[in-house]
Amino acid sequence: MHDTESKPGGISLAAVVLSLLICFGAVCLIGSVAALFLTRNPLVPHIASVRIILASFDLLLLLFLAWCAWTVAGLFQLRIWARYSIMAIGALDFLVFSLLSATLLFARRSPIIIGMDAHPNPAMPIPLGAMLLTLALIYAAVALIGAWWMIYFNLRPVRLVFAVAKTGGASRLTP
Repeated sequence: MHDTESKPGGISLAAVVLSLLICFGAVCLIGSVAALFLTRNPLVPHIASVRIILASFDLLLLLFLAWCAWTVAGLFQLRIWARYSIMAIGALDFLVFSLLSATLLFARRSPIIIGMDAHPNPAMPIPLGAMLLTLALIYAAVALIGAWWMIYFNLRPVRLVFAVAKTGGASRLTP
C-alpha cells in the first residue's frame, strides 16, 4: 500500500495552495526587483539608503519564499517539521493579511475617501471606496487561508498522520 492512499487530501491541497501563493510571491518579487534595479521608476528614488531598505525587503521576501518552498516539499513527504512550519506560515499569513484588510476598511471610512466617492473623478472608472473594499475582501480571503492551515494542521487525524509517518508505520492508519 502506498502511503499516499492514507494521506488526507487536505495536506496535498494545502501544499498546492501554498505552491500557488509561492508562484504569486515570486512574480511580485521579480516585479519589485525589476522596478528597483532595471527601471528608472519615479516611485523608487535614487537614494542609496532607500534602495538598501527596499533591497532588504526583497531579500526578506526571497527568504520567506524559500521557507515556503521547503515547507511544500516537507508536506508532500509528511515531515513533522513541515506541519509546524505551515502552521507558523499560516499564523503569519493570518496576522499580516487580516491587519491589511482591517487597515483598508478603516481607511475607507476616512473623510477624504468618503469625499472622493461623493464627488467622483471621471478619470477613475471605479470609486476609490469600492476599490479599497475589494482589496480588503481579497486580503480577508487570503487571511482565511492562514486560519484554515492553523486549524486543519492541528486536527487530531492530521497530527496522527504526521506522527505515524515519522515512525514509518503509515500502513497502520488504514484498517
